[in-house]
Amino acid sequence: MSRSALFSCLLACTVAIGLPAHASDPKAITVGLIAPTNEAETLKKWQPVLDDMAAELKVPVVGMPAKDYGALIKGMADGKVQVAWFGQKSALQAITDAHGEVFAHHVKADGSKGYSSLLLAAKSSPIRSVDEVIASPGKYSLAMGKPSSTSGFLIPIYNVITKNKLEMKTHFSRLQTGSHEDNFLAVANGKVDIATNNTDDFDNFRSKHPSEYAKVKVIWTSEPIGLDPMVMDKRLNAPLKQRIAGFFRAYGKTAQQKARLLQANELVGFARANNKLLSRIADLEAFNEQYTLMNDESLTSEQKDAKFKVLFQKHKDTSRLLGGN
Repeated sequence: MSRSALFSCLLACTVAIGLPAHASDPKAITVGLIAPTNEAETLKKWQPVLDDMAAELKVPVVGMPAKDYGALIKGMADGKVQVAWFGQKSALQAITDAHGEVFAHHVKADGSKGYSSLLLAAKSSPIRSVDEVIASPGKYSLAMGKPSSTSGFLIPIYNVITKNKLEMKTHFSRLQTGSHEDNFLAVANGKVDIATNNTDDFDNFRSKHPSEYAKVKVIWTSEPIGLDPMVMDKRLNAPLKQRIAGFFRAYGKTAQQKARLLQANELVGFARANNKLLSRIADLEAFNEQYTLMNDESLTSEQKDAKFKVLFQKHKDTSRLLGGN
């Protein structure tokens, strides 16, 4: 089944079981899931956890996987997605634009504090390090994640482009966007010179795409990114929010639950968290936006000053939502 057909089918199922437009009193819960590979595979991996959630809460639970973070953010804004697994940058947008709030974060089976963003190149490529990429304007093509991606966009843009005072549109000979899997395959198959990725997905590709994995090398690794958050619609009624949070925070105690979490995403559980989890990502995004504006030669000084005021206020408002000043 194609991605669009699966997405349409899931939405149809959500409507069929009677989810009302108002988010505070749903008759079913839709759980949004970012899909590192494809939607069908992601849903299959998470389905046992969703089934346990439905049994525990005694409410129908529907999984909605999507490669496009925007679909999940819009779904939460429209009251059609009540709970979602996001990356940190997309979670931040859910907080600011879709009435979301962080209630937990993933706990990985390997005990790691998070994952890292990567830059990949073909093993046959002469590129040996990110420094060579920085020193070669206009020479290499880049495949990256969409702007809502933490590891595929925000972190590499901040560390490689912004900190080195580069202009992304001119520094690369060609830019394209895609999922982590799409970008990995693009660099493995010689379609692009460099691709963004992350340690979690890249490790999974070792078994899923062994021949392509053997053709790829890592040329840059970021500092660890915080663990992925779970977000719920803050407009839900308080008792339901408590039950949802309670389910996730308690899940993973039995042998069966442990096996299901490992299958879902190499997890052992979910730890309590709140919006403050996203503070570092908010700061990085604000810095990137201000740097881009500062280097926009199409604007006058007066126009830049006006836009800077908007960006400063935006960051101040976001910090307040995250529990800061």
